[in-house]
Amino acid sequence: MTGPYEVGHKDLNCSQNGTAISCYYPIDRKEHSKKAHIYRYNTNWLRYGYCSLLGVARATAAWGEAEPGLGPWFYKYLEYVLINTV
Repeated sequence: MTGPYEVGHKDLNCSQNGTAISCYYPIDRKEHSKKAHIYRYNTNWLRYGYCSLLGVARATAAWGEAEPGLGPWFYKYLEYVLINTV
């Protein structure tokens, strides 16, 4: 990235209707470097665990198939991908 900022992230959930929004915002580089290496502050790419893996598997199935092609176990490594936000 270029510029004076890094990326911050926060998930906002609405309990009334069950919707969720991911909010990305600029954050100071010094603040980012303090917290980015701590796992609990760095955001997972798939934030909803098995439900996210099942969604990825279904999205990669052949057109018109009812079941996912390779299954969620094939994409298990994606649970550990971080997006480098705080």
